[in-house]
Amino acid sequence: MNIMNQQVSHSQFGAGTVIGQTAAIVTVKFSGEYGEKKFHYPAAFEDFLTLRDKTAQTNMDDVLRQIREKLAEERRVHNEENDKHQEELKLVQLEQRRSAMRKSAAARKNITKPAAKSKKQTPKT
Repeated sequence: MNIMNQQVSHSQFGAGTVIGQTAAIVTVKFSGEYGEKKFHYPAAFEDFLTLRDKTAQTNMDDVLRQIREKLAEERRVHNEENDKHQEELKLVQLEQRRSAMRKSAAARKNITKPAAKSKKQTPKT
């Protein structure tokens, strides 16, 4: 959203004019001693800056809402992927424990088996 030359308000610095804008930074010139200040764009419009033009502010609110919705969706997808990965990891660990238990049980079974008696052959005379 292009906000160059828009009038803004800040709770501490007062009224100002947007004199620079990039994808990530907005520069505002305030009157008097405050001079130029740089803010993160568009995040500064969540808490610090307000556009004086109500239509522009409504548009900014829509942009911010869309960003929040996108971030919420990305977090949801990330959490679902993380949950799926954790579940897969639990299944792998469970299978590893089961395999170890089977091997241990088999080893115990082999130890406890009585040795097969060999038949002694007596020499025929």
